[in-house]
Amino acid sequence: MARLLLLCLPLAVAIAAPGTRGRTLYAPKAIPATWENLGPAPDNAPLTFNIILKPRDDSGLQQRMLEVVRNQSRWLTEDEIAGYIAPSADVKAIIGLAIKELVADNLTWTRNGDTLRVRTTVGNAAKVYS
Repeated sequence: MARLLLLCLPLAVAIAAPGTRGRTLYAPKAIPATWENLGPAPDNAPLTFNIILKPRDDSGLQQRMLEVVRNQSRWLTEDEIAGYIAPSADVKAIIGLAIKELVADNLTWTRNGDTLRVRTTVGNAAKVYS
């Protein structure tokens, strides 16, 4: 089952984010001099990371926001925004199952459904790459 899900994960990511690459959103430009290399983290060290999916209808959201500005109409509700940015239920299910199978820990989707927060350990996360 884990191998099947592992094979499905790249497909799900490709569906969710065609033509995009992972990127670091927040990182220091230089390593502070006060930081010390303590070696690899122990396998049982907690690790939290986010998987942010490409919006389902990014161009639709941009068009809608332009309409709001041009017509000075009401802003979108959170539910309307989620309708543009949240991936389909199928994509969320595939990604959620694949990640849960690989790291078997706490997974939560953000309110708008575009980001999966994964709480696991360093050891479980390392299994993804082994």
